[in-house]
Amino acid sequence: MLVQAGAVLVLAGALAACQPSPAPPPATGPRLVVQGPSLQAGEGLVLHAEQAVVDDAGAGQAQVVRAELQPATPAGPGAAAPPPLQIEAPQSDWDLRSRTVHFTGGVTATRGEVQLRCDALEVRYAGPDRVDTATAEGHVLVTRGERRATSERAVLTAADGRIVLEGSPQLSDGPNTLTGRSIALFLDDERVQCEACRLVVAGSALSPQ
Repeated sequence: MLVQAGAVLVLAGALAACQPSPAPPPATGPRLVVQGPSLQAGEGLVLHAEQAVVDDAGAGQAQVVRAELQPATPAGPGAAAPPPLQIEAPQSDWDLRSRTVHFTGGVTATRGEVQLRCDALEVRYAGPDRVDTATAEGHVLVTRGERRATSERAVLTAADGRIVLEGSPQLSDGPNTLTGRSIALFLDDERVQCEACRLVVAGSALSPQ
């Protein structure tokens, strides 16, 4: 079936991590329902796109999409909810059975002050309202204010809010340039972790005032 709409994809979970078996039983995951120009699956997976094609197994493709992954409700009174992760891409492929969504064609993902750009991004779900991992591939660029990090691959784990950059990772922050085997950034604070590190400080930072 073909659906035409705006350009917004909202992913709020409703997917549990599991892989299809060679002879899968009837699907027990969210049921895909067409609502006018929208596609809705379970609790909060809503797709709006310029064009979308969906089959009976829950697999599909969409053109010119925008995703918003809303965080789970914070535990405890007065706890502030973290900002949502917003994703924009020219192309999206998803499969409700494998609980994955692929964004390709040049991807931009933004969460608060952190922005990630890459060639392709895969999002996997771990529970009804929880993203497990988001894996970025190709020409990865992560920026936060004046801080700039590059690599060929990056993996975001939702459980700890950590982005691990691999494949010639480099972090530039003012006069400092950090390289290593891997560099980890944290979404909710200013921590940085590095393996096999090498730090280069610009000479201007060491000159007398």
